[in-house]
Amino acid sequence: SYYTESFFRILKERYKVKNLIFPPFLFMLSNTLVIPFLSFLLATFIKISLWVFFLFLLPILPLTQSVFNYTKILISAKDTIENLASVVEGKCKELKGHSQKVAELAVELAKRMGLSFEEIEILEEAAKLQNIGYVVIKEEILEKRGELTEEEWREVKKHPPTGENILSNLKLFDKVRLIVRAHHERWDGKGYPDRLRGYEIPIEARIIALVDAYVAMRSPRPHRPPMSFKEAIAEILDNRGTQFDPMVVDAFIEYLIERGELTREEYSRILEEVRESRQKRGFSHERRKGRS
Repeated sequence: SYYTESFFRILKERYKVKNLIFPPFLFMLSNTLVIPFLSFLLATFIKISLWVFFLFLLPILPLTQSVFNYTKILISAKDTIENLASVVEGKCKELKGHSQKVAELAVELAKRMGLSFEEIEILEEAAKLQNIGYVVIKEEILEKRGELTEEEWREVKKHPPTGENILSNLKLFDKVRLIVRAHHERWDGKGYPDRLRGYEIPIEARIIALVDAYVAMRSPRPHRPPMSFKEAIAEILDNRGTQFDPMVVDAFIEYLIERGELTREEYSRILEEVRESRQKRGFSHERRKGRS
């Protein structure tokens, strides 16, 4: 079933083949050794006596039922948490559906970057739940039409650790919660809440950070209208190596070019404009220093 799923994902979703050739070792080991061993035991017990066979099955049936019930509970808990995240985002109409858009685009970018099935599944879940910590933020702050005050910003910055705390109660989200906590960290170490830098930030969180910013820039917010496509790309390129992981930015640009949303000529023009803007800012900064 692993290889069947892999084959269809290669065809339909363009996963990189290198991540599909070798399934997880423990998964293969359990299928290769455990299943034949159980089959051997069953055949042996049937050969000895039908009653022995049923006695062997007797303790397995309640165990199977317990595993089934536990799985149902986990799925129900996962659905409840995801629904809660959607309700929380619904507190502000401009945020409604934001995390779902981020998740879809982040998954596409992760495929391009060659992340494994497990990493992509974790990333998708973290992207959907990234804003669950907004549950502690007042609606008037989320819907404020003007700039936020320093105190209001401090409140907003609480949402990553709050989200982690909510998810920490379920082992199912052990890896997801760490990404939720880190999705506002910056490549240069100036993010929050832990001021992680560079490769200290999980790759999934670095991908979400860029896609989250892009989707936010292209969407209306209470304090501003949506940016144009060119403005959003310029902003991302301007923050390459500071806010965003350069590798993730480059992969994102290649993804847009591959999809036909951006041509290489347009990219070159935007990049040149960004460089000129940086030079002007640098020149202005030097002039201010000279006068001081």
